[in-house]
Order: sequence, then structure tokens, then C-alpha cells
Amino acid sequence: MIKPKISIEVGYNHLGSKYFLKSIVNELLNYPYDFTFQFRTTNLNSFNPKGSLQLELEYLLEIRNYIKKNTKFNNKIGIAIDSLDEFSLLNKNFDFIKVLSFTENKDYFFQRIETNKNIYLSCGTEKFENFLRYNEIAKKRNLSLNFIYTSFDTEGFDISKKEIEKLHEINNLISFGLHQKNKEVIYLITTLFNIDRVFIYINPGFQKSSINYVPDSLHSLSIKEIDSLHEMLSFIENFKTQQPRNEFRQFQG
Repeated sequence: MIKPKISIEVGYNHLGSKYFLKSIVNELLNYPYDFTFQFRTTNLNSFNPKGSLQLELEYLLEIRNYIKKNTKFNNKIGIAIDSLDEFSLLNKNFDFIKVLSFTENKDYFFQRIETNKNIYLSCGTEKFENFLRYNEIAKKRNLSLNFIYTSFDTEGFDISKKEIEKLHEINNLISFGLHQKNKEVIYLITTLFNIDRVFIYINPGFQKSSINYVPDSLHSLSIKEIDSLHEMLSFIENFKTQQPRNEFRQFQG
């Protein structure tokens, strides 16, 4: 059993601003967490009309190099994608790959990619039979596939222990993506299961009462909240690995 790694997802919470993104990065360099950036080419939604929030790939690579050169940073940088576009370049420059849940034709995707990096697949709301198929493709092609269990009910009441158990049956590498307003669901899941990585969107200072129009904001956490989560994960790790004392200590009243 190992303590889950924390991956801070910037997503589009930089609002398409290079200055804002670099400010977020400079703040996070002081903390012991991994980063995940996004490079989308197919999914243009109400938050991202005509790709208006997508920063150029060249700038994401520039930020990646800026982080890696910083002596404070000893962690990993991942990239979240929704297509095969520029895959070779992204695979070369980033430490792990996250495949977003709305990526189309994942069978074709996993049959085409060439990588020895860890691949994290966001499960979204797909049918379980699809994960069986993706897992078989990954095994045949010697891909390191890790499922990210995700739930989209803002309160977390659709999170299912049985669903996570089913994923564990086909693949021991399970992660969790927070899409709830309350981070406490992470404590429950990491106590019951061995979780490899927790993906959390960073809140760079938005007021949660007025950010419905900001992507991945209602379930985002401040760096202070993430630090508190990290401390609790250490406690849970100790709780799960603590050896029996053989005898109960006598408490002095």
C-alpha cells in the first residue's frame, strides 16, 4: 500500500491567459505535487467556444521546460488529451498521459499509440464492457493503463463501492478524479481502496459562489485545501499500514 500521489490539474482554470497560467505555476512550485495540463483539439464546449481557452502547444511546452528547470521541482508533469493530435511530441515531453473521458474512438486510440509512459484513462460514464475491451488492448500492446474513477454528481452520491471493486478486478491500477464540491469523498475512497493517484483541479482564487461560468471550478480546491488533503492522506496511509501492538496500552485517567 502506498499513499496516493496528488496531481494538480490546471485544466482551463488559467482562462486562456498565459500570464495567469505562469502565476499559478509559480505559486505551485513551492509544493510537492505533480502537475497536469490540458491540450484539447476536439471538444469545444460552452466553456471553450472555438478553442478560445486553449493555449498554444508551444507555450505549454515552454511552461513545461520552465518548471523542469526550477530546482524546487522534483515531481512529474502530465498532459491531458482528447485525441491523437501531436501525440508523439506530447509523449516525448510529458511524464504521463491522461486520456479525457470524452475522447472519441478509444479502441482506435489505444491501438495506435506508442508509449512506455503511464496512461490514465478517465472513466466518465462509459459502460463497464468498454473498460474490459480497453484493458485487453492495453495488455496486448504492453501499455501501462490506469483507470481514473470519476463521478459527476456534485455531492458524490452516485459514487459506488461496487463499481470501483469491478474496476479493481480487471486492473489494480486505480486512480480517482475529484468532481465533487466536498473533498471528503477522497478520504472515504482512499481508506477503502489502494489508490494510485488523485486528480484535483486547482482553484487559483475564484470565489466559489460566483464561478459557475468557469470550467472545472465548482469542484476545484485551493492550494491550502490540497495541502490539508495531503496531510490527511498521510494519516490514512499510517492507519492502513500500522502493525498490531499485540496489547492495548493502559490509558491513564
